[in-house]
Amino acid sequence: MHEVWGSNPVLAMRRALVIVDAQHDFIDGADDTIEQGTHGAEIHPRVADALVKVRDTPVYHVHKGCDALVDSYSGFADNAYTKFTDLPRLLYEARVDTVVICGLATDYCVRATAIDATRFGFATEVVTGAIRGVDTTTTKKALADMAAAGCKLV
Repeated sequence: MHEVWGSNPVLAMRRALVIVDAQHDFIDGADDTIEQGTHGAEIHPRVADALVKVRDTPVYHVHKGCDALVDSYSGFADNAYTKFTDLPRLLYEARVDTVVICGLATDYCVRATAIDATRFGFATEVVTGAIRGVDTTTTKKALADMAAAGCKLV
């Protein structure tokens, strides 16, 4: 059920920006894996600085990939769907209906997060100019997979 404010349905939309894997090592290209608790796992300062400039907008940091035995590409859940992050709860509590996704890497974590967003009932937009993949072939497939799942590529 969506709550409508006034007569303008556009005002009823609640959007959230989801930035996937904005850590030092991914952005700087130092590594394709992140070790928890290291400098490389910290949010990149350019991203942190940009988030500080967003006034009157809540910013949440959701941790994923905390179990060394189970891969966790999605910002919503691990790959086995046995453990879930706080992201779905935070979005539902904020009455978000649309998520806008950007980040790294298109063919792994962005793909998984975007597809899961649609599975969790969110309209999903992926900003193609603000994502980057690991490999050209798998990135093309990831874009096709996201579109087929109902994500809007913008």
